[in-house]
Amino acid sequence: MICGAGISKSQPAGAPDWNQLKLDIVSTLATRAVRAGLVDRRKASSLLRALVISQKRGKVTLKPELVLHWLHVQLGDQLFDSFSCLDDGSPNLNHLVIAALLQSFSDFSFATTNFDRYLERALAFLGAQFRVYASVKQYKQSESYSHYEMGSREIAVLKLHGTLTQKESLRATLRGVSQPIHASLREVILALLKKRNVFILGYSGNDYDLFPTIAGLSNRVESIYWIYHGSCPSRLKEKMKSNVVFVQGDLNDFFDLVNRSLFQFAYENSISKRSVQRWSDKLDPVAAAYSLGILGAFIGSFPLASTMSNAVIKSRRSSRVLRARAQNILGICLKRKAPVRSMRCYRAALRLIAPVKRQQAALYGNLLGNLGSLYYEFGTYEKALECLRESSQWATKAKNNTLLAQNNDDIGNILRSKGLASQSISYHRKALMFAKKVGDLSIMARTLNNLGEAYRYIGRLDRALTYFRRSVDIKENETADIPALARGYMNLGEILILKGQQIEALDWLEKSLRMSGKTFDEVTKARVCYDMAISYLQLKNLELARSFLMRGKKLSTSIPHWDRDPHRIAWVNSINKTFDLASRPR
Repeated sequence: MICGAGISKSQPAGAPDWNQLKLDIVSTLATRAVRAGLVDRRKASSLLRALVISQKRGKVTLKPELVLHWLHVQLGDQLFDSFSCLDDGSPNLNHLVIAALLQSFSDFSFATTNFDRYLERALAFLGAQFRVYASVKQYKQSESYSHYEMGSREIAVLKLHGTLTQKESLRATLRGVSQPIHASLREVILALLKKRNVFILGYSGNDYDLFPTIAGLSNRVESIYWIYHGSCPSRLKEKMKSNVVFVQGDLNDFFDLVNRSLFQFAYENSISKRSVQRWSDKLDPVAAAYSLGILGAFIGSFPLASTMSNAVIKSRRSSRVLRARAQNILGICLKRKAPVRSMRCYRAALRLIAPVKRQQAALYGNLLGNLGSLYYEFGTYEKALECLRESSQWATKAKNNTLLAQNNDDIGNILRSKGLASQSISYHRKALMFAKKVGDLSIMARTLNNLGEAYRYIGRLDRALTYFRRSVDIKENETADIPALARGYMNLGEILILKGQQIEALDWLEKSLRMSGKTFDEVTKARVCYDMAISYLQLKNLELARSFLMRGKKLSTSIPHWDRDPHRIAWVNSINKTFDLASRPR
């Protein structure tokens, strides 16, 4: 049996699901900033309401791993202390039934993605001997499969994403779950599943490490019965190879049925918990505000990012370094909507950090990299290359592979814009290498996309299409980056236009237009409109073609520095020329 968070939701465990825990953490961080006087209470309340509404409307993506990843950037491992709320309750009926099954049947094995310790308490309550395996170190120490062997006196509890008592074992952030499952753990999972009947309950399959492993091994098991609350997503059915039966139902009813048939446990329904609030009350309020600023910037909630970053900049409690970090976040937020103000933020941050740049090599390098990226947007290529190369020197000193990946990718983009696409490919490949080292899926997706751009530039359309598809696949399933996904759909559409596949191209472009409507990325919207104009022109639908051409022109006139990119201007001029030729009487 493989179980996820769903088994711990019912009382008296009453553990919050990941979506609720994520929102609880965000709201308590905001409360901490309000109580310290950094942010106005009404402003904070309206921001949080807007965030929830934006999530419901699909304007921002609040995938738990993504939220926890960006909060962890500032708060570090103290973020995991908030997970103590997962231990507030008592084992529920589901935990007692699993514990009794493990104790009663020698051929029954169990693994879970849960951090909580409810099952361990249930086993202790029944007087069972057990051992928890939660870290790679523990799996490596087991010399053979005998530790997990059926019939062993000591019950093995396999905690695949770690346990609360071992913080180093937790796989809760985007970076944690984006790393492939360690080889030693994969061997254990293979040994457990091979030629067995498997039940999966309370597990969504939304992670990036365990689900691919299960899907890859599904043809080696006897059978898999996956009880899914609600309708099962089609992506799960597509990726599971064989021998899988998806059952729509309530897992609590399943365990209740097993209990009534075999064990007859009595249980109660009561719990209260305030752990997340107690945790946030101990945090530095400036750190709480800044962590929300980071989160806002990278999920696209710019009001949240700017409010919290400004609070940090103005606070007397903030150090020079923290004010520089907050200026950096503001610069990131303003890059698309107000690039000149964005540049001022980066320069202000560099001035703040200059006296301590040797001690803050990673931050100084990051600021130079962001400034170089902005110069690239302005079309000031030599200045951009100068900043990016200096940034890479600081990144090397700080051993910051993430920044090295970003810088090499940006240098590749600049070389392509200068007409040196063949040279740019080597920089994109270096960027991909660094991104793989740190397991950064968002940079991997971006770099694959830019590799596609380079191959498109030199006319290798099939190779470009392959890289664009790989990039979109990561963005759809793993990074939850809506603006980047909109651009990915646009690139697929553009390649298909060049290949003469107009109908399929329009499908991707329409998806991009719908998605870019949820973001602040006017550049993508304008480009898609121009692309759709060309596609409809090829299909000889002049009315729709002219409509999208006018939309593209209207959008582009309101975009700062649209005309700074010579390749973009040449592209627009070629489209206008094509329309002029199509409009001439024959």
